[in-house]
Amino acid sequence: MIDGNQHHARVAHMVGALSLVLSLASNVSPQERASDPSRAAFMKAHFSEAIVMHDAVARGDLPAAHAQATRLAQHRPAVPFPTGAHVFFGLMTIDAGKVRSANTVEEAGHAASSLLSRCGECHRAMHVASAVAPTPDLRIGGVVGQMLTHQRATDLLLEGVIGPSESAWDEGARAFAGLRINPGDMAGGRMTEKARIANARASSLAAAAAKAVTPPERAQAYGRILATCARCHQEHPGVWGPQR
Repeated sequence: MIDGNQHHARVAHMVGALSLVLSLASNVSPQERASDPSRAAFMKAHFSEAIVMHDAVARGDLPAAHAQATRLAQHRPAVPFPTGAHVFFGLMTIDAGKVRSANTVEEAGHAASSLLSRCGECHRAMHVASAVAPTPDLRIGGVVGQMLTHQRATDLLLEGVIGPSESAWDEGARAFAGLRINPGDMAGGRMTEKARIANARASSLAAAAAKAVTPPERAQAYGRILATCARCHQEHPGVWGPQR
C-alpha cells in the first residue's frame, strides 16, 4: 500500500515531468510543428478511437467502454511527433487503463474526461487544435429532440476540453444551463419525476462548468456531466445515448 508521503511524491514527480514537457514543447521548431501526412492520419484515427470510447461511456455501456479503452491504450504512435508529445500519450494510456478497469460509470466518466483533457493539453502544447463534429440540429421535438439538444451542448463542452477551445467551453456551459427535459414527454409517473431530478442536476452541472477555468477543473466538471448522462442512459440500454 502506498502511504500519503509516497502518493504526494508521485504526484509531485508527475507535475514536474509535465512542466518539463510543456517547457520543451514551447521550443518545438517550426519544422517539427509542420503538418505531416502520416501524423495527421494517425491523429485522425486516434481521435476516432477516443470518441468511440467517450460515447460508450456516455451511453453507460461499460463493457464497450472497457473494450474500446483497451484498443485506445494500444494505439501508440509509430510516426514522428514533436518533442514532448510521447509523454502525453503515456499519460493518456494511464487514463485509458483507468477506464478499462472502471467498475462504475462514475469511475469511467472521470477517467475518460481526464484522458480527453490530456488530449487538450497535448494540443495546446503542440500548438494545434481539434474540433468535434457538431450534432445536427434536427428540431424534431419530443424526447429524442431533447436528447439531441443535450448532445449538442455536451459536444461543445467536449470540444472545449479536447480542442482546447475557450469559446466552445463557454458556449457549451451556456447551452447546458438552458437544458430542460419536458416532464410531460416522459411516460409514467416514475419517469416524470426522474425528468424533474435530471433538470435540477443539469442546472447544478452547468453552474459548475461555468465556474471551471483550468484544464483540471474542466476535466472534473465534464467528468461529472459524462457520468450523469451515463447513469441515466443505463436505464435505457440500446435506446438513449450517442451512436456515431
